[in-house]
Amino acid sequence: MSKKIILLFILLPIFVAPLITVPSAQANPGHFTLKESSYAPEKVFPGDTNIKLKVVILNSGSNVRDVFVRLSLPAGFNPTYAGSDRASIGDVDEDDEVTLYFYIDIDEQVKPGYFKLPLQVKYDNSGEWLSIPIVVSEKAIFEVVSIETQPKEIHVGDTGVIVRVTLKNTSQVTAESVQVELLIGSAFSGSIIDCLGIINPGETRQATFTIDVDKSASPGQYPTQLTISWTQQGTDQVLTQNLSVTITILPVPLYITILPLLAMIAIVVISVIWLQKKGKLVFLKRRRVSVVS
Repeated sequence: MSKKIILLFILLPIFVAPLITVPSAQANPGHFTLKESSYAPEKVFPGDTNIKLKVVILNSGSNVRDVFVRLSLPAGFNPTYAGSDRASIGDVDEDDEVTLYFYIDIDEQVKPGYFKLPLQVKYDNSGEWLSIPIVVSEKAIFEVVSIETQPKEIHVGDTGVIVRVTLKNTSQVTAESVQVELLIGSAFSGSIIDCLGIINPGETRQATFTIDVDKSASPGQYPTQLTISWTQQGTDQVLTQNLSVTITILPVPLYITILPLLAMIAIVVISVIWLQKKGKLVFLKRRRVSVVS
């Protein structure tokens, strides 16, 4: 029995050894920790550009050399310009802090929410990852419900044309100080800005513009940009959204084109008739005078 026990103690380390994790450099805690991070503006939205991201990292390990950092941006996040998502730091001693600045853009299609931006820190022949938090807030989203004009048909040279565009706030947030601008081309002129005030979620409002059509404009369809600007609670930032509307210009109706010509013809005809009558009267008077004589 004692021999079996002795044999067991001899063989046990052989089978258990593979299960024991041997400490290595990779298993040690990382050198760097995220001390603080912030971004400006303090509230960011889909479509924002040139967002300034401040990151402070602390070397809580030993001295390291050739430190290089890079943001690994997820889909929908992009560097504002080439290289604005990375930095070469050089050597960093133990307990040193390093302040980094990055500049990023957020696509319009990014959904609001909480994101962690991976930050890769490379040094010597090693590296590690940190997470930079950022919250993308919801912003109002508008859609064109309808567009109508008065008169219904617009022709070359028309003046005082009223354009009414009905907008709907399809988001879950309230838009304040809403202003709508109709960016018209050289074919139009007139009053192209309307202030709508507050538009609550799900609410519709109508923007009204008065325009003139240039006499030299060519008939056809004119894609026109509608720029909506507003503010939201909790930020002074002016938010914008561009929508597209189409205004159709028709040729001047034929009867309007030939109306001046018809008027001239009528004047000529009336003048000829009047002259003929006048001449006939003169002839009759002369004839009566000659008969009396």
